[in-house]
Amino acid sequence: MMGCLAVLMTASCNKTEDNTKEQQEKWEQWLKELQAEITAMHGDYEGYIYYQKASNSQDADSVAARWSVINDSTIMLTNMPTELIARKISDSQPELKQAMLDAGTIDVTVQVGYNYYMRSPIAFYLYPKSVQLTLPISGTPNKVVINFYNYNENTNTLGQFLVSTVEILFDLYPQTVTVEGQVRASFYQDAILNYYGKKK
Repeated sequence: MMGCLAVLMTASCNKTEDNTKEQQEKWEQWLKELQAEITAMHGDYEGYIYYQKASNSQDADSVAARWSVINDSTIMLTNMPTELIARKISDSQPELKQAMLDAGTIDVTVQVGYNYYMRSPIAFYLYPKSVQLTLPISGTPNKVVINFYNYNENTNTLGQFLVSTVEILFDLYPQTVTVEGQVRASFYQDAILNYYGKKK
């Protein structure tokens, strides 16, 4: 009887080890294929930024945009019009609003993390860095900082890369604008900027 149990236990252990090894090999293959798809994201993109035309409105407008996936962890948004943020600043802040409009464009660096359990499309999380500007307000240069929500603060800051069509889409959420360390503007969901484009 003990001999039979020993045989059964040995067989069971061997089967468990085989299953574990097989699962590990499958997972390693999955990660290898995922890495190849992430690498395929690298490059320059052209597309549009879609935004809500007015608060409490379903109507959207768009502007042409370009950006680059520099490496596995960085997306560079180039020449984003500051108008897209200024338009959401309250009219009670006319000088800040005008200074933001006059700034023209900004570049935004976005750090990226991935959902390693999703492929085709790839799912990624956004962690945009703050943008620092020196803008004249009331005739005096001021340190102005534009902050964005990241995935830890807003789980809607997500993106997807469609491997077969080399299309990418992601959502950028402006959070606040500070002047000399003081919050002068805060933004809500309707300030969302939807990026969509294709690899060149």
